[in-house]
Amino acid sequence: MSHRGRPGDKLPNELEISEGLGVSRGSVREAMKILSAFGLVDIRVGNGTYVCKTPGNELIDSLLFSFFVSNPDISNLYEFRKIFETDIQDA
Repeated sequence: MSHRGRPGDKLPNELEISEGLGVSRGSVREAMKILSAFGLVDIRVGNGTYVCKTPGNELIDSLLFSFFVSNPDISNLYEFRKIFETDIQDA
């Protein structure tokens, strides 16, 4: 699928996504729940699923946790902060 979602865009429905990716609707539904838990999509029952305007703190928290568990090099931490803080500042 070549759809590039921008913040606020409505995503295709489950059937369109599942057919486009060749997976079951159940797999798409579970993936959307995970993306919603990370604050990346907003599921509006009866209205559709939308790309969130800003990622939720849950995503950043999980990325930081994964980063620290991997026993990071301090220079990588600076790069990580530069990427996220610059993006947040620009928003």
